[in-house]
Amino acid sequence: MQGLKIRDFEKNDRHELQQLYLTCLKQTFTWLDTSTYHLEDFDTHTKGEHILVAEHDGVLVGFVAVYLSESFIHHLYIRADYHKKGIGKQLLNAAVKILVQPVRLKCLVRNKNAISFYKSCGWKFEMSGLDETGRYYLLINQ
Repeated sequence: MQGLKIRDFEKNDRHELQQLYLTCLKQTFTWLDTSTYHLEDFDTHTKGEHILVAEHDGVLVGFVAVYLSESFIHHLYIRADYHKKGIGKQLLNAAVKILVQPVRLKCLVRNKNAISFYKSCGWKFEMSGLDETGRYYLLINQ
């Protein structure tokens, strides 16, 4: 996508990413009770993580948050009106480049769009599990 820039998170990005994160959570996880989610969840859920943002013509349109020490992608969210434009793949690839291989991520089984996306990017299923949000797959990129 022309005009897209992937860069490191800056402090002045926080409010816009809080909004993006909250909106994406509510749009994505429709089977969960999202009424208790708040803007501050972005800060809590990404604490200690390295964050890359996707910016298009001055607007933050997505982000990826990773645990560097674990080579683990924890969050990847794109604004709905920017889906299917290659932004998720660019953020995913940028994250993989800064992590030690192999890289892993967890994706809820019910998140069918994300599962399809990761499969199309060549990620493989390593195992499945269950946590408080439901069944998930652990995926690996080798």
